[in-house]
Amino acid sequence: MFAKANLPRSQLVLIGKPCPETELLLEPVKNMDVVRTGLIPYEQVLTWFARSSVKVLASVEDGFGLVMLEAQACGLPVIATTNTGAPDCIDEGINGFVVPIRSPLAIAEKLIYLYEHPENRASMGKEAIERAKSASGWDKYGSQVMDAYQSIWHQSPATCNARP
Repeated sequence: MFAKANLPRSQLVLIGKPCPETELLLEPVKNMDVVRTGLIPYEQVLTWFARSSVKVLASVEDGFGLVMLEAQACGLPVIATTNTGAPDCIDEGINGFVVPIRSPLAIAEKLIYLYEHPENRASMGKEAIERAKSASGWDKYGSQVMDAYQSIWHQSPATCNARP
């Protein structure tokens, strides 16, 4: 995706523990500006976010990538795959983009768009901050789950007590 975008004066920053496949995956960008931080303290992750222009979460599966909201809180538009919970925190074209899994071309297209439209990238970053501010925390999530369970219980208590 980074190699396909081929953006002048750009840098790819990989944060986190490298996996054995990393070297093979990085072969297309071996002559590009790539920084590998390895495992770093949380505060340093935020420092990298503050230096960045966009966050990409290209996971094939991730129940919900909290890192998306963390990046948004730092003013970054986020490009993430559908399998990261992205539709729950990304408003398409407003504060980021949701792309299909296993689609480096789709990610590259969004990176190019953000690179070529810095004014849109800036406004999306501002919208990202607002989205992060409005995000629910675990307490609210827990309350919503309990409300849903209670609603189901009140609608049909016999069903909830049924045993197989």
